[in-house]
Amino acid sequence: RDAMEAPGLIDFLNASWTPYHATYRACETLKAHGYVELNEARDDWRALVVPGGKYFYTRNASAVVAFAVGGKYRAGDGFVIVGAHTDSPCPKLKPNTRCEDGGAVRLRVQPYGGGLWHTWFDRDLGLAGRVVLKRKSTGEILHRLVKVDRAVCRIPTLAIHLDRGVNDGFKVNFQQHMAPILASSVKAALEKPVAAAAAATVVVTAAVVTAAAVTAAVTACQLGPARAVMATAVVTAVVVTVVTAVAAKAVTVAPEVEEQGTPV
Repeated sequence: RDAMEAPGLIDFLNASWTPYHATYRACETLKAHGYVELNEARDDWRALVVPGGKYFYTRNASAVVAFAVGGKYRAGDGFVIVGAHTDSPCPKLKPNTRCEDGGAVRLRVQPYGGGLWHTWFDRDLGLAGRVVLKRKSTGEILHRLVKVDRAVCRIPTLAIHLDRGVNDGFKVNFQQHMAPILASSVKAALEKPVAAAAAATVVVTAAVVTAAAVTAAVTACQLGPARAVMATAVVTAVVVTVVTAVAAKAVTVAPEVEEQGTPV
């Protein structure tokens, strides 16, 4: 039985990056097993909660309380409580998140809980949490879950050449060491000039090679009609080959920049 339940637990943990995601996933599981959601503040529990029923409610979208009422339950009978936390230690984004340092865009973070912070270095990191929105038409406040399930940032360590004493002991200073670098921003910043340069090279190369073709054709004409035709054909082939190759270079670089997008 335990072996059969382990994959489900692993799936739950992998989906529950934050307390908000853990609560959402737990609520979906409860609904699938016949539990009815209650509103803690607005519902009349005396009318809704009956013996044999199964219910749950949430608070702040980060905690969930589920309970089942026994079929023979009477007021004053005992009950059993099982509890667990939905949160875990992690670097949390500060309100003023973006900072530029050392030619890279970084994220300002603060520690949440007592984490094994050295395990966060040199790993692909995603982002997850909750955003609060206001609907323009009604003024209603909404929240939406966010989960970027791909590598977008990394917390790097120095190469051994720049930190010879690291193996003698490394104490993490959260403010100095734990600010992740946005990988997508760095990649886009590095590739945009390459794409622009490649596109410009197409035009410049075409102009230069075309000028060479005209010069060669004129020179060949001075040597006779037969050589003029041969020289023009050869140079035309060179122009097409060179321009096609450079254009292909520009086309293969540009989509990568578009794919990364612009950092917010």
